[in-house]
Amino acid sequence: MIEPFNQGYINVDTIHSIYFEESGNPNGIPIIRFHGGPGGRLKPKDREVFDSNKYRIILFAQRSCVGQPSCKSSIPLATNDLENALKGNDPISIVHDAEKIRDYLNIDSFHVVGNSAGSFLALLYAIYFPSRVKSLTLLKFFLNRHSDFKWYLMGIGKFFPEVVQRFKNFVNERDDFKVFSKYYELLTSNNSKNIKGALRELMILDSFSELGLAGAVDIPDEDLNNKEILNFYILFLYHSLNYQYPDNWFYQSEVKKILSKIETTIIHGRLDLNCPPDGVFLYKKHYPKTKIFMIEDSGHILDPSGSFKKTTDEYFNKILLNNEERNL
Repeated sequence: MIEPFNQGYINVDTIHSIYFEESGNPNGIPIIRFHGGPGGRLKPKDREVFDSNKYRIILFAQRSCVGQPSCKSSIPLATNDLENALKGNDPISIVHDAEKIRDYLNIDSFHVVGNSAGSFLALLYAIYFPSRVKSLTLLKFFLNRHSDFKWYLMGIGKFFPEVVQRFKNFVNERDDFKVFSKYYELLTSNNSKNIKGALRELMILDSFSELGLAGAVDIPDEDLNNKEILNFYILFLYHSLNYQYPDNWFYQSEVKKILSKIETTIIHGRLDLNCPPDGVFLYKKHYPKTKIFMIEDSGHILDPSGSFKKTTDEYFNKILLNNEERNL
């Protein structure tokens, strides 16, 4: 297992302290990864994608996000200090945190990687700080559009209508958007019974968002009492409700002038129900030089043949390294 050679915190404002770490080769090729979510957890396995002999691997836990051992969490967590955790907790602030980490580590530029919702943040970082981006690699591509959030419930409902109906019935709400507002109210209440009930329904719904994966009938008490899981769903709903972007945000004229100049690769699973592939091909339409690796048998989580992992391994540890050597 790859372990960090440098860990620390950066105080990015008067409230938020962001955990960051470096692993791999201190003199290697700098590469930074935005983890998924929104509100997701930073995991030790996030280091394992990259060749530790070749890369200087920079990871960080986004605002108020949990870091699982041997990572650490950013401060404050939503489950400890909700009011302060949500202050300034927005996509633009998060990409500025990444820039502060780059500056603190005295790195001129690096390869930028985003996974799932992190791919949206990687795009934002490239728009705000294009001179610092050597390349973009976007895994499980997510554009953070209004239509993406609308699809989440609608998409599950196309395959598991009874699951979505149960989800709506729990809060007595039919509207696809308002239903999430009601769940957010329950998760952030002071009523432990309501919190656990809402968490149970959210986790059951989420378990059906992956085709080929058996959905959960119920959730064990251990998970319902897990503050890390609760922290994720609070942040997930908060960002989903407050920071949806217009469907055309990524190909507006000023944005296109920037992103069209950055070498971009997308690696995506054809069966990804969370992040349907239409966004990949729409991005390609507006940015024709984008390289796409579409993994036919992979979803958002499932990778039955190991093709997604094999492709990412080959890309980061052969193709990208070869490109880097040619550019030296």
